Amino acid sequence: MTGATQLNTPPAPKKSYLPTRKVGAGALAGAVSIVLVWTLNNLVLTGPTKITGEVASAITTILTFAVGYFVRDSE
Repeated sequence: MTGATQLNTPPAPKKSYLPTRKVGAGALAGAVSIVLVWTLNNLVLTGPTKITGEVASAITTILTFAVGYFVRDSE
């Protein structure tokens, strides 16, 4: 089979609509980061110093990327 022929093959049909381990772990990491920021802002950090929305968004992005990078897809 040549490279051009391989490009024209249709993708295999999807076996299930359930999310993969990687997608589930990324969603869980996002939720955990939100709960973490809320806990820090409301229970740990006292006074005027709080985690801003921009920093909370960066934490969510970094944590979700890290989990998605290290979790393997189930095959």
